[in-house]
Amino acid sequence: MTTLHPDQPTCRFLHRWLADRTGQPLRAWSMVAGDGAEARSFAAMCDEYGVDADVIGTDADPANVATAEAHGFAGSASVRFVVGTPSEPSPELGTFDVVLLRQGPDDLDRVRAAEASLRPNGILVLGDGADATSYEGPLERLHPSVFVRSALVHP
Repeated sequence: MTTLHPDQPTCRFLHRWLADRTGQPLRAWSMVAGDGAEARSFAAMCDEYGVDADVIGTDADPANVATAEAHGFAGSASVRFVVGTPSEPSPELGTFDVVLLRQGPDDLDRVRAAEASLRPNGILVLGDGADATSYEGPLERLHPSVFVRSALVHP
């Protein structure tokens, strides 16, 4: 289970980032959703700031997706879970403003899939302490664990 704890530096960054997006729509992807705790905690943060969020969680294990769906979400954000492989996302998922890859950020295929799914100015959120220095691409570091896709760079 991975949740976004308020005392984590990355979570504090996300609070500041979301505060600037009040009233705006946002699509987010939790790449390795597990039991869905991360997706639900991010959706709750979006609700807190009045961000109109559509949060999708994927996991390769259908049992994890069933567990995540069973927990539900009581907030106003849309939260759903689908079976999927993080390193080979389904094109039907579309693109995202936020990609959460807090489990397995050392998997270069997952990081590249995350980067490819970001919209211009979208952010990739890795686990606290994750080191993505081996990744070479159009992402700029905003925070030790958060990267942004420049609006000037197109896939």
